Amino acid sequence: MQRLAELWGLVDEVGQDRVQDAMAAAFAPAPELPSDYAAQLVKRWELDDPRDRWRWTGELPPPAERDAEKRPRPVPQSTVDAFRYVVSLGDADRIRMWLRDHADVAHVLVSEVA
Repeated sequence: MQRLAELWGLVDEVGQDRVQDAMAAAFAPAPELPSDYAAQLVKRWELDDPRDRWRWTGELPPPAERDAEKRPRPVPQSTVDAFRYVVSLGDADRIRMWLRDHADVAHVLVSEVA
């Protein structure tokens, strides 16, 4: 920084002491924060969030969100295509084995192809 201040003519313009003061200010300690700053910050965030506001206001907590559990995951197209291929073979035992190996999506695949 000193070298740049000299190259830019800042030392000649404002003086070495002001250049040094500016450089030292960059490394000065942060202003003193209140001892409970983190707790105040968390409280502010929770009051702004409707899911957490109840912790501070006395409201009833919102019902637990289970949308992710209720929404079925989409079956990858490659799995649907593989199932259609196995069905096209016409071998009932092979279809049964394939569905057993893919039990987590079997109900979706059967309704998709049917």
